[in-house]
Amino acid sequence: MKIYLLFLLLFITFPYHVIAQVGINTEKPRAALDVNGDVQVRGKVKFGGTDTTDGSYGEAGQLLRSGGTSGNPSWVTVNIPEVPKGGFYMQSSQVLKDTVGLLISHTNQGNGGTPYDENLSLYGETGANARMNFIPIPALNTFIEIPEFATQPSDPPGTIYNRTSFSIQTVVQIGNKNPTNASGDPWVSFAIGIFISEGKGNNNYKLKGVRVGRVAGNSGSFQTFDVSVMVDNLPPGHHDIIVAARRRDSNPKPPYANITNPGAEPRIAFAIGRPAEGWAPPITGANVNKFMTQTSLKIDVYKKDLED
Repeated sequence: MKIYLLFLLLFITFPYHVIAQVGINTEKPRAALDVNGDVQVRGKVKFGGTDTTDGSYGEAGQLLRSGGTSGNPSWVTVNIPEVPKGGFYMQSSQVLKDTVGLLISHTNQGNGGTPYDENLSLYGETGANARMNFIPIPALNTFIEIPEFATQPSDPPGTIYNRTSFSIQTVVQIGNKNPTNASGDPWVSFAIGIFISEGKGNNNYKLKGVRVGRVAGNSGSFQTFDVSVMVDNLPPGHHDIIVAARRRDSNPKPPYANITNPGAEPRIAFAIGRPAEGWAPPITGANVNKFMTQTSLKIDVYKKDLED
C-alpha cells in the first residue's frame, strides 16, 4: 500500500516538476528562476552543461559573453593590455574615407609662405590673400566625444588628461597646359588642416593642427602626402571636426597671361584626393584615377590613466 501511494504521489507531481518556475520576491516568475532583487553569490558559478555533464567555471581572467536570444552565455578570453599609471588607453576610434577630393584653382591661392597659428578660425578671414581660405574636403567631417576627466590640485602644470590623434593619407597632383613654357619645373605648395569646434552645431571651427607640403614636376606629377597630428586636452563633451585644404603658392604665380596665347605662362592645376584632370583647358599627364587618389582619415581618442 505504501509503495502504491508513493508511485501515485510521483505521478501526480511529475508534471509540476517539469513546468515549475521559482520566483523570489515575485508572485509571477517569468523564468525557471526569477529573482526580483539583488543577488549575492559566495561561491563559484558554472555556466553551460547538460543533463549528463557539468557546466564550466571558466578560466582565470576570462569574461562571460552573452549569447543573445539564440544562444547560451559562454566564457571567453579577452586580451586587454595593461596600461601603467600615466599611460594612455583608447576611448574611441573611427575611420572615414573621401572619394571626391578637391580641385583647387589658382584663384583660391594664398600669398606664399604666410605661417598659420593655432586657433585661427576657419571662417575668420576673407580676401584672396587671407591665411584661412581653406576648403573643406567633402566627406572628412565628423564629431568626437571627449570623456570627462577629474583634475587634482596636485597635478603639475601641463598635465595631459586626453589626447586625440588624427592620421590622414591622400594623394596630391599637379598639371599644366603649357609645361614647356614654364620657368623651371612647375610646383604648388599646399596645406591640410584639422579644424575643431566646441559643442554641437557650433560653427566656430578653430585650427588645431596643420601640415604643409609641396608637389613639383612635369604635368601629371603626383605624390602621397601623410598628415599626423596630436591634439591634447580638448574639453569634455561634443566636438565637430572638419578637415580642409589650402593652395598656398605656385610656380608660376598668378595672375597668368591669357591662356589662349601660345606664349602664355602655364596655368597650374592642383588636386588633393583626386586626379588633376577635368581642368579647363584640359591638362596632360593624367596618370592616376579616383580609386588611386582617395583620402582616408583615422581619429583615435585616448584618455590618460591617472589612477593608482
